[in-house]
Amino acid sequence: MLGPSRSIRIAHVIRNSISDIIRNRMNKDSITKLCSISNVDVSGDKSNAKVFVTFLGDENAHIAAVTYLNDNKIFIRKELSKKVDLRYVPEISFIQDNTLVYAQHMQEILNSDET
Repeated sequence: MLGPSRSIRIAHVIRNSISDIIRNRMNKDSITKLCSISNVDVSGDKSNAKVFVTFLGDENAHIAAVTYLNDNKIFIRKELSKKVDLRYVPEISFIQDNTLVYAQHMQEILNSDET
């Protein structure tokens, strides 16, 4: 089964490349300084990629960072096309990753049950 492993490899390359683009090409923007790409999901036909973003800061700053990245996704996709060797670079969309918030919430629930 070659499909899923190829999607995983493409997702890994996209994750590393977008992280590099944000760090090096968008470094003047203070909103992206504390931004991290946690995961990338590439669709089965490899035409779309969901980029999950975590951000250190409050909820409003996190929403602002995701909005900023989505507003600049054309620039990021153009830069991505220069970095990756793919016939077709997938459309990207940035999504807020709430995994850390959820984990913290679950930890608080577990801690409150212990007392």
